[in-house]
Amino acid sequence: MEMNQKNKLHGIHPIKLTRFNFKIILSLSLVMVMFSITPVLCHWGEGDDNCIVEHGISEINANYVGDPGIKLDGVLNESAWQNMEFSEVPNAGNIKERQYFFVSYMNMKAFYDDDYLYISAIWNDTDIDIHDMWAICWDMNCSEYSSAMLATEDAMETSNPGEYVDTWHWINNLRDNITVNGYLKDDCFNYEGWIYFDETEDHPDPRYGYIYGDLKGDGKNYYQLEIRRKLKSRDKNYDVNFEVGESYRFATAVWDRFENQAHAISWTWQMNIVPGNRIASYKFGALISISLIGVILIITKNKLKINKQDNLLIK
Repeated sequence: MEMNQKNKLHGIHPIKLTRFNFKIILSLSLVMVMFSITPVLCHWGEGDDNCIVEHGISEINANYVGDPGIKLDGVLNESAWQNMEFSEVPNAGNIKERQYFFVSYMNMKAFYDDDYLYISAIWNDTDIDIHDMWAICWDMNCSEYSSAMLATEDAMETSNPGEYVDTWHWINNLRDNITVNGYLKDDCFNYEGWIYFDETEDHPDPRYGYIYGDLKGDGKNYYQLEIRRKLKSRDKNYDVNFEVGESYRFATAVWDRFENQAHAISWTWQMNIVPGNRIASYKFGALISISLIGVILIITKNKLKINKQDNLLIK
């Protein structure tokens, strides 16, 4: 009673929590939650606007690692891989093609050494098939690059003459659950469409190793792909050349059997080749050798000096 009188003095009237009031409060709360959540995926469809407008460009850093000692087998057990965090790259199918729609959450890592760029990609695939495919498309010099270029086969064209997109394709040929490695298919497209690798020269095709299976112990199937490609290519026209300190836009795609329409694409990402402490002319072993030679020379010099002093004392 005292509380009600105090509320009235301050112009406050207590609200009785009836069933009707509870429904209103619950509805308002749900609306507030819905508007406060930012969608994680960009479900694309033919004719959609550039999804960069919706969520911007995500970034992944490729840091320098000296002498990583990578065995290209898809296992990712080297310390260079173990000491860095994944970046989650969601890939989603065409929301307007319900028959083929699926979502794949890809985890990616990247780093470089004096000569190569290394990339790893892990993604889920419920139905492992020898025709599953993965791709990454690099912006070389496009004025309007976006992942919309990966939407359909007809979309693989740049907006203006003289613009190019470098594409790397991997296709599953693993039949017996053993490690397989080889070369990615390295193509390019421009304003007029595809320029295939056999029409160019000096392609340092990216190499790969991969495995698949229940790699996380959660009862789901995953592909685990490990890629290595030279930072610099002799083909300046059709291959992306990676420079330390520069950034490169890209998008990924995953096919559940490449001969049908069931594929998912990421939104537009950017890889930053982060400057690091690079010793391009020497390897660690060479530095050790030089240091040992220096120590031996100092010891030899001291011994000669001691012998000279002993000879003087004898005289």
